[in-house]
Amino acid sequence: MEKSQKEESDNMAARRRIWKQALGMCNDDRDAFVAELKATQKTIKGMSKQIEFSTKMNKFTIDKELVKYTDDIKAADMGEISASDKSTNADNLTQFTRDVIDGLAEAKKNFDAATALKTSLIG
Repeated sequence: MEKSQKEESDNMAARRRIWKQALGMCNDDRDAFVAELKATQKTIKGMSKQIEFSTKMNKFTIDKELVKYTDDIKAADMGEISASDKSTNADNLTQFTRDVIDGLAEAKKNFDAATALKTSLIG
């Protein structure tokens, strides 16, 4: 009888330790959540005010510069391109196109794998 009561007492003490640890973990999670929530609210509050710039921006003149650049390119002597250069350029473009297609396929495959991993980890 005494042994049974001692076992029950020890069992209950072990359960209480487990529950205290679990409660401590829950409180830590709650405190971390509250801290993050407060930081997020502070950030949102900071973003709710319109920013006043302290310096005046110069007027954009890119439209005039673009017209001048285009005129300069049209007026430039580009020289002659040999058949050999054209062939090399075509081969390089073909290889580049293949590389881009292969890279895109690899990226899609990796995205699918990452999506599957995400689903298995967080649902």
